[in-house]
Amino acid sequence: MNMKKMEKTMNEIFGDLIYAYTRKQAIEDGVLVDITEIAKPEFKVPVAMTIASYEKIGTEKIRIMLKDLWRRIKVSPNESILMFHTGEKADTVKLKSMIHGGDHGEPVLTIMFPNED
Repeated sequence: MNMKKMEKTMNEIFGDLIYAYTRKQAIEDGVLVDITEIAKPEFKVPVAMTIASYEKIGTEKIRIMLKDLWRRIKVSPNESILMFHTGEKADTVKLKSMIHGGDHGEPVLTIMFPNED
């Protein structure tokens, strides 16, 4: 089903869209951090992290985390939880990844804490 037809069907079921907060807006607002360029060796889709998870992992550990996530997805494609050791004392972080439709229905990956959506 093409996007126009799907949008028409959704409008028939739910009525007109009142407001949508797009992924692009979330990146512009700093709610999400676009790490697509860093993620390119492992991921072929746009990748973003919530600002809280990005700050917790730290820029120097992002590549390591992405490699760990890629390996995790290859082993268990249905498992979205990754336990990642930040390298600071006994600090292990639990992260959730989600592949979903972006602003135009295209596949995108978002990495966050399990309590975020």
